[in-house]
Amino acid sequence: SDVKKRVSTPADAPSARAADPARSRLKPRLGVARRMLQQGNNVGAVAAFRRNVKAHPDAPAARVGLGKALARVGQCEEALEHLAPWEGTTPFGADAALAAAGCASRLGLSADAVRYDLMAVDLDPTSARALTNLALDADAAGDTVARAEALAGLADLPPATVGIWYADAVLALRVGDIDTFDVVTAGWERVHGSGGALRTLRARAWLDLGDPVSAWHVLRDVPVFRGGSIARILHAETERRLGEVDAAAELLSMDADEPFDAEDADAVRARVAVDRGELASAAEWLAGLNPGAADVVASGWYLARARGDDAERDRLAGVYARLRPDGLRALDTLLPIVVNGGGAP
Repeated sequence: SDVKKRVSTPADAPSARAADPARSRLKPRLGVARRMLQQGNNVGAVAAFRRNVKAHPDAPAARVGLGKALARVGQCEEALEHLAPWEGTTPFGADAALAAAGCASRLGLSADAVRYDLMAVDLDPTSARALTNLALDADAAGDTVARAEALAGLADLPPATVGIWYADAVLALRVGDIDTFDVVTAGWERVHGSGGALRTLRARAWLDLGDPVSAWHVLRDVPVFRGGSIARILHAETERRLGEVDAAAELLSMDADEPFDAEDADAVRARVAVDRGELASAAEWLAGLNPGAADVVASGWYLARARGDDAERDRLAGVYARLRPDGLRALDTLLPIVVNGGGAP
């Protein structure tokens, strides 16, 4: 397919048959680490894979496994350091490519995210997740060819595939096409019911439209922990906008098996700190985050507003308008509101 033809692999990648001098001893230890990853014990998997890498630093399976585990806990820069050298080797399967793509996307490396998505599609051409990620990452990178190929690949999958609906809904939301978003999500609900992914996306849409009350009503049915890190961040931002700043902070500080996407969480943490009057802490949360991410820019604007720095506030408002030309998620909707004395209505 055209998607497969566009996949590229670094010329200096290790051989797919790279020798592992201690394979017999490594295999049982790797099995423990892999089971931890499969069971969602991501922190434990990181520790287990680190022990494997320390004992066998040149073993591709150990390095790739550590990279996938690090991606799960949001340590993306280190994850890519472990994943990138082993592209094209046997252990570097579709799941590793998707982990690398997710990290590249979080770090603002759009072209690399698309490249890794293409690898994942090449390795698993019928993977709805790979095709969905490719469609969204290609859209973010402005790669209309890859986006069209990904959407065509999704269209060839069975109609009941969630990825088809998810990609169409997110793309509609990105350009502010709420009518299409409503049509797509209504079709999604008819086919699949109102599952967690759909409810999370609808809550995000209500926040984009500046209606945290409706977002709260949607999120009531989304488990704080089992709904995943994105759901927890949305829960926290919704509570913050409803004036429940302490509840938002608590949601962001709770331990969970699935850690946050660090950048998204830190952008919300910065806003919580501003609401508490802890402006220095807010600046620390924003330090080092991707300055080209819309949510990070929004938090920077929020901090500049609190500091009374009109010049910086206006500059960031201009940057944000270029990043969000759809007009959704207007900056003034970041200000907390009070409903029935604060908190959930």
